[in-house]
Amino acid sequence: MKRRMRCVCVLAVCVCLVGSYLPLHVNAAQKEEAVRITEMRATKDFSVTVSAGTIKTLKTMLPLASGEGVTILAYYSPADAEVDFGLIYPDGIFHYVTESDGHADIQIIVDNPGDYKFAIRNNSSETITVSGQIRY
Repeated sequence: MKRRMRCVCVLAVCVCLVGSYLPLHVNAAQKEEAVRITEMRATKDFSVTVSAGTIKTLKTMLPLASGEGVTILAYYSPADAEVDFGLIYPDGIFHYVTESDGHADIQIIVDNPGDYKFAIRNNSSETITVSGQIRY
């Protein structure tokens, strides 16, 4: 009987320990998500026309720290055009993702701090119109 009681007590302690750990673990994950969301400092709406075979950059500089990201949400027409969306890094190199279905939902994380520029390259043979939002 004593042995059974001891097992029940040990089991109860284990349940209490596990039960008290889980809410803390979830709260830590929620706090991490909240920190990630608040890291997005600004939102910039844009609407541009990009001629065939050219690159268009926004005048707004995006000051980013190492590990920060930019989210690009955009729609363009005609939807079958091939379009590169990305950032011109401080070293002048254009890092991009190519889209060809009329919309883009892209996140770019930078490794080095600096001032970045958002850019769109139209790889098609006709002018496109692009509108959307940059979050950084």
